[in-house]
Amino acid sequence: MRVDGAPKVGYLLSQHQLVYLTKVQVLDGNLYFTSLMPLVKLSVDSESAPNPSVNPHVLGDLVLGSGIQWSDKKLFNHSFWHRAEFDVNLPTGSYNTDFAINPSGNLYSLSLYYTFSFFIPAS
Repeated sequence: MRVDGAPKVGYLLSQHQLVYLTKVQVLDGNLYFTSLMPLVKLSVDSESAPNPSVNPHVLGDLVLGSGIQWSDKKLFNHSFWHRAEFDVNLPTGSYNTDFAINPSGNLYSLSLYYTFSFFIPAS
């Protein structure tokens, strides 16, 4: 929902991920490690009010994680890939209290997630 007069925040994101999938078996899957490094360019445009200050630096917060990858399993006789992961967000990015908008949140966080890919072949 757009509020009249509210500034419009724009961004360009380049998300870089490294994954190392080991041969170590855990719960019938493979242990893996990952890191994510976002690079983000922010901009603000306001038609009726002064623009809030924007940090010109691009480095976002580093995310490190580990999980289990189950590759090429079968579900309803179709290829099914899934993983469970635990991530730690580290406040390593560009953050400065002099700016109203920053590419970094300047905080630690922990998160768990599960994701899957289910492949149905074209017939």
